Amino acid sequence: IKTAQGRQPFMDHFKDIAQELYDFAYDHDDSSQIMSFFYDKMTNFINEGLKSPELRGEKLDCSTGCASCCHLPVKCPPETIFFIAHCLQTALPKGQIKELKSVLNLYVHEWEQAPENKKLSTRLPCPFLDPVNACMIYEIRPFSCRAFTSTNVRVCEQLLTRPDDESVTVTQNSFIFAFFQLATTILSSVAKSKNRDHRQVYFIPCLLMALENHELESDWKGGNELPYSD
Repeated sequence: IKTAQGRQPFMDHFKDIAQELYDFAYDHDDSSQIMSFFYDKMTNFINEGLKSPELRGEKLDCSTGCASCCHLPVKCPPETIFFIAHCLQTALPKGQIKELKSVLNLYVHEWEQAPENKKLSTRLPCPFLDPVNACMIYEIRPFSCRAFTSTNVRVCEQLLTRPDDESVTVTQNSFIFAFFQLATTILSSVAKSKNRDHRQVYFIPCLLMALENHELESDWKGGNELPYSD
């Protein structure tokens, strides 16, 4: 995936917010608190940045229902997994959590059939897509989902139909893409400084484990490696 028109990320615009995000993540230890802070600060920063012609870039072609990117395997920082798991467990009754875990389990079972070197090119619909291909957890979706900002949905469809074709590249907004990469790097750096597994994890498989094992977060904070890490 290439950033829009090959432009370099505008890192000078990120310095202050990056330091603020890093300091907050380092000083706090609750994943839900950290992710809520990140999403709030990042959304405001991006909205302000997109008012600038320099950062706005090409017009995005994304819209509700164009869900090709929602068939791609997603990786994310561990804090994201624990945050989403907490939100789901707080919002949904036990019966719906049980149903959700069954749906996630079906996804994981099919995904695990792919050879290890094909995991990233496996194409399966995200379990959180609703009947009209809208995201059911849009407000708390992972960084990778937020960073995907296509300028041509027809190219996205090629990612879906030609998963092994490395010539298929999606032009994206370099400002948004780079900012979410930066946020991921910040969380990884903080985790590493606290002697925790700082690798990204596959979203759906690890989320299922977090919903089934309420000690997963505390085990991770204690230094244990997480499953489904890259």
